[in-house]
Amino acid sequence: MPESFHNQTTIVVWVAPIIYIAMCTKMARIERGTLSRLPNIGGILGLQFENIVLKNRLAIFERLHIDPNDVLYDNPFFQRKTLRHAGCQIDYLIQIRQKTLYVCEIKFSKNAVPPTVIPDVQEKIARLSMPRHMSYRPVLIHAGAIAESIAEQEYFASVIDFGELMTPADTKPSDRESRSERTADSIPAEQRHTSAHES
Repeated sequence: MPESFHNQTTIVVWVAPIIYIAMCTKMARIERGTLSRLPNIGGILGLQFENIVLKNRLAIFERLHIDPNDVLYDNPFFQRKTLRHAGCQIDYLIQIRQKTLYVCEIKFSKNAVPPTVIPDVQEKIARLSMPRHMSYRPVLIHAGAIAESIAEQEYFASVIDFGELMTPADTKPSDRESRSERTADSIPAEQRHTSAHES
């Protein structure tokens, strides 16, 4: 990666922990009941977390081994329902020049992310209208714990623990890959997904 890309990533990653810690503090207050009566507080914090993830898109690119110069689109995506296509909403969609879509599901919860996240993402991808021969890679970006069966099923091309992403590189173990991350390069070819949808 270019040196300028690395520097930009470092700056964003160091600023975001302040917001991230504040969100975790809010979640702790919810557990103590001080905010539990606020309507839809979980949804509000979830949207805040999605915004933080988008502010750190360069760090996400780096974790997914994506060259920013290859990115054609990277934002939340909403597909309106029409006579030909069903409606769907993708938390974060990344399209690169190599005819690949990264379908990112973003989860923030005080409870462990349940295994039902897999069929939820599968349904979104089934509804998504994609050009023929466009491949896709499902990605899970989460804060907090996830169900063990999620990793066991090996559905996601990459599972990114955002808490680890916020940890400075010099404090991370260097002798082994994080258990919470499985990059697309480590997925056998037969397990990669290819769309048969027409545009």
